[in-house]
Amino acid sequence: VLWAWKEGFTRHDPGFSGGHAMAFFGTALLVAAVGLVLFSEESLRSAAINVAGIYLLSLTFALPGASMFSGNEIYNYNNFASLISSKAHRETQQHLETSAIASQFNLNPALLSAVKNHSVNIIPWNLMIAQGYHMDLVASPVFKAYSVYTPYLDHLNAQQIYEEKGADKVIYTFASIDGRYPIFDEPATFRALLTCYKTEYASDPYTVLSRSPCVKPKLTKVGEPIKSGFNTWVVVPAHASYVDLAVRTTLVGHLMNILYKPDQVHILFKLSDGSIKGPYRFIYPLGDDGLFVKYFINGQQDANRLFAKNATGLQR
Repeated sequence: VLWAWKEGFTRHDPGFSGGHAMAFFGTALLVAAVGLVLFSEESLRSAAINVAGIYLLSLTFALPGASMFSGNEIYNYNNFASLISSKAHRETQQHLETSAIASQFNLNPALLSAVKNHSVNIIPWNLMIAQGYHMDLVASPVFKAYSVYTPYLDHLNAQQIYEEKGADKVIYTFASIDGRYPIFDEPATFRALLTCYKTEYASDPYTVLSRSPCVKPKLTKVGEPIKSGFNTWVVVPAHASYVDLAVRTTLVGHLMNILYKPDQVHILFKLSDGSIKGPYRFIYPLGDDGLFVKYFINGQQDANRLFAKNATGLQR
């Protein structure tokens, strides 16, 4: 559990306190408290139950920003009791939630017509769309692109596409979090999308991609490896579509990476017209997964053209 916590949000979220990292760590402590009761010796069971009980009470009534005496907290507990005791209340709340989701996204009829009754994946994260519009969701194994922190997770998502276990359609949005470049969030999966899907309905912010016949591409090396340091430009070989970018750290950096998390790394792009884009935050363990660098994708419209196999207006 500790290793999963380190490899996940704590490893990549800025800072330490607050947010996903502490929520995950709190959950890990809850698991530890329950485990303490289950696996403690009989003579220590009573003390273990007391410790776990105190922790559970603290977790229940002292969550950050909440109080057992606040109006919202009382409403939440009352609503929880009603949901578990009344099927009618559950069905009513479900209907209201589904309607609210549909109103939030407000997808236009042309997009819904493009999806029809086909199975659909939603990338990078708005899976609630499927609930709001009663779609047949076939999500990626790691269903939020920004959570793909390692090549292993990236290839899980890509493999689903290549093995034809993915959805017939993809609702795609060019977006990421924490100042990242969206295409670098899951490089192998993006390559699979680009190979196996094509733009059917282009829009902003939601584009519908349709599956097309595909074969997993076999990448051929172009040029020799280039060794470079930080804060220097690296020239992309003229005919390269993808690059592997391996970031090496010092001994101290390597130890920090193992025990806690790596320092943040950022990337800038110098385009063919001389303009500079970035900096973008880069999760560098994914750098060896084949980063798409043939063109710079500046937004949803560029992504639509790329998936339509139309490079008009895209810059090297």
